[in-house]
Amino acid sequence: GVQTCALPILSMKKILIADDEARIRRLVCDFLKNAGFETVEAADGNEAIEKFLECGDIDLVICDIMMPGADGWEVCKRIRKSADVPILMLTARSQEFDELMSFESGADDFVTKPFSPVVLVKRVQALLKRSEGKKSGERRYHQAGRPDARPARPHRHRSE
Repeated sequence: GVQTCALPILSMKKILIADDEARIRRLVCDFLKNAGFETVEAADGNEAIEKFLECGDIDLVICDIMMPGADGWEVCKRIRKSADVPILMLTARSQEFDELMSFESGADDFVTKPFSPVVLVKRVQALLKRSEGKKSGERRYHQAGRPDARPARPHRHRSE
């Protein structure tokens, strides 16, 4: 079949937002819904793990670090045991330790509060685009390295 170049983001992607602050969850959910995403909310770490496992089709996780129950790092580690979805950590503390712990727990990105919801949506889209590229297999990746695998483009210069 013919492969189209439609962006993977255009299909309804499901995003889990785990934050104990309802105000932050609502803000993030509103912006993500407006960008065409489906959202699932969790008010603490344990609920985040439960909802992730229950849903089974979460495409990306946005997770606060400091939450009751399991903290964000624990959530990240637990999700990593069963899935390779992109995980973006949120935190009110901008300490290097938090960032390092997030990456060591398996996070893909890190955002400090207060954050721009518009930029957060862009980060989500970028992470999803990268993870789609990984999922569609190494074949496409290897072909892209060969000059003959590039899509044919009409030549504009005819002066030579």
